[in-house]
Amino acid sequence: MPSIFPKGCMYLTVWHNQELQQIVKLEGTASQWLIGRDVDCTVVLADNQVSRRHARIYRQLGEFYLEDCGSKLGV
Repeated sequence: MPSIFPKGCMYLTVWHNQELQQIVKLEGTASQWLIGRDVDCTVVLADNQVSRRHARIYRQLGEFYLEDCGSKLGV
């Protein structure tokens, strides 16, 4: 199956209620990406159930992790 994404690039797909909301390219040189309502986040989600700084994806020693940043409703 052909992919719409170029090889070697990382993308985060954001789904809500089984509908694709957005596709975000995660720049390969970054070591972390913030997710939340704040405009300074890498992935901005306009949803009142999402905290301003809800979570982060980070890379450490070639592995990727998702960490809750103290969100009220959890990750």
